[in-house]
Amino acid sequence: MPMYVYILEPIVPRPQKEPIVQQHLHYLERLKRENKLICSGPFADKSGGLVCIAANSLEEARTIANSDPFIVNGVDRIVFLKEWIGTFQEKVCQMLNKEKHP
Repeated sequence: MPMYVYILEPIVPRPQKEPIVQQHLHYLERLKRENKLICSGPFADKSGGLVCIAANSLEEARTIANSDPFIVNGVDRIVFLKEWIGTFQEKVCQMLNKEKHP
């Protein structure tokens, strides 16, 4: 299944975004249960975050990205959404899984 990456960038100050964080995390958990979330997380400099998803098409990926509560509630914007050819996808997923479940 193709993979897509979208970059989120905040458009409001962090305090205004805080009430939406839990909704965003629940959304990512749902994507994980649906086997659509590959990886995600904020940038260390707090300038936004990255979400990598599995989707059948760019249209499906766009729907997933636009359904993120950060987007729906207008606290972030999508900088870009692109298909990603992840050469080391399996290895990265295995490493991430080992870190979470040693």
